[in-house]
Amino acid sequence: VKEKDVFDQIEHIKKGLEEIWNKKDFEKRQNFTPEELSIISKIKKELTKKRKELFEIRKELIGITKNTEQWVKFFNIYAIPLFIVVVFGLMKVKKVRKVSFCKPLFNKKAGWLVSAAVFSLILGCVGVMVQPEVNQRNVEGKPLFENLPEKINKVEKIKFENSKKQLVFRKNNGIWELEGREGFFVDQRRMKSFLTALMQATIYEKKADKVENLARFGLLPLGNEDSRAIVVELGEANGQIIEKFEVGDYNIELGRGAMGAFVRRPDKFEIWMAIVELIDLDLDYHKWVFANMWNLQFGRFMPERDDKNVEKAINLAKLLLNTQMEEEKENILHRKPDFVIKTKGEFFDGVNIEVFEEKDRALVSFKFLGNIKNEILKSFVGKTKGKFFAISKQDAERLKDANK
Repeated sequence: VKEKDVFDQIEHIKKGLEEIWNKKDFEKRQNFTPEELSIISKIKKELTKKRKELFEIRKELIGITKNTEQWVKFFNIYAIPLFIVVVFGLMKVKKVRKVSFCKPLFNKKAGWLVSAAVFSLILGCVGVMVQPEVNQRNVEGKPLFENLPEKINKVEKIKFENSKKQLVFRKNNGIWELEGREGFFVDQRRMKSFLTALMQATIYEKKADKVENLARFGLLPLGNEDSRAIVVELGEANGQIIEKFEVGDYNIELGRGAMGAFVRRPDKFEIWMAIVELIDLDLDYHKWVFANMWNLQFGRFMPERDDKNVEKAINLAKLLLNTQMEEEKENILHRKPDFVIKTKGEFFDGVNIEVFEEKDRALVSFKFLGNIKNEILKSFVGKTKGKFFAISKQDAERLKDANK
């Protein structure tokens, strides 16, 4: 119960941090104010304090479990075999005494057997009771990136790199953009969520400190084709690195809803289990931008209230949500579209999605009508206005059939 209470308090404190982020976004500010940074610092200290409490509770529970485990080991591995040996020895002695009353109670074989059993028992007790303590440097429960909250306003670049590809995000007038894919609108909430997760990350325990352990935790160097590691770099606009670290296996269940990841610094072999919710670090760029023709963050479609239109809107919504757009093209078309998808929405008066069929693909463009009441949608409209995006010929045919 005590563990649950502390965990609930941690979740309540986290909401305070989210409220500060939301306030900044609502006021359309690029940076936190000094007062907000001060509040964030206090929240981080409170989170650290509560996480230490949680760590001590879990440490106590682990101690009880280990103590029980030691006694189980003692009885299963040493006490029961010793009992069997002793019984066997007594039976042997009884048998010897029946044969001859003149012979000693213990012959040499029985004596050696009992001595070996006692010696094994002593070694077993020492092995069970003496547990080597791992030097954790008193860092459990501390923030993984202690200085990040004070420098969060300076983060203008985020780079992800694995053994096959890399993604580089840069801020442009307070908006995150993907380098080389500037035509796509980056999911700003995802970027904010990632930075928040790093500020909230704490050290859970040290796992290893030798190079031969890197593969076990998914942290082989990027030059190795079997590497699962992802190098993350946070930097300033001038190129100054704020934080750089490697992430191995992540999304590891730690219990009570906490998620963990194996983390290390590039210049060290120490591997730490960190409490951090990274969710998904797949470097497929489609997962970091609004690369589908529609996203639920833009709002729902609101068709006319008759069965035919409702069914048509449902089918179109399913297709648009799952139709992936590829390369972005400038406005080079000067002909009428082959067909137009027209619909109304929850946060907009209407949209015309124009589709231009070509030989082996199709191009689409978006024309929104009237007022837009959704900030994310406003940003998407501003980013995609006057641009064309490629979709597959098969997807275009499916949209055409659903639009009839």
